[in-house]
Amino acid sequence: MEYKKYTRILQIVSTILCLAILFVLFKVVPDIGLEIIGDDKEFYYAFYPWLIIICLEGLPIVLCGLICIRIYENIGNNRIFVRENIKAIKLIDKILLVLMVFIVIANIFALILLEHHPGLLLIHLIYLIVLFLIHICIKLLLKIYTNAVELKEDQDLTV
Repeated sequence: MEYKKYTRILQIVSTILCLAILFVLFKVVPDIGLEIIGDDKEFYYAFYPWLIIICLEGLPIVLCGLICIRIYENIGNNRIFVRENIKAIKLIDKILLVLMVFIVIANIFALILLEHHPGLLLIHLIYLIVLFLIHICIKLLLKIYTNAVELKEDQDLTV
């Protein structure tokens, strides 16, 4: 099929992105944190809580990437407008909603218990806005996709 080549490319790119995110979460972020602690020992008490928060914020994005790989596989197999893809898109949407709630709770936790740097607050605010915009786009995509699946099922019954 003509979709097979393009979906294979998307699967490869998504896999590379997921691996890159994992590398950043578990290698780059701790190294940067240790470098900051090396300069200012006063931030040592906040290192592990922030490391956990950042990792917990990044892992759902990797999970969404893996779900997208599954959707690409369905499209590559010419199973484009099927309920399985709708369920996968809904799952991605739910993951994003949980992630947004977690980010808000994590920032409240940080404001109360940790010294919260304004830069981190700004980064989280931007991250929250981007996630919210993605959530809105997914809702719109889901409505259109659901209508397409229903039309396809009606057409299959007619034929």
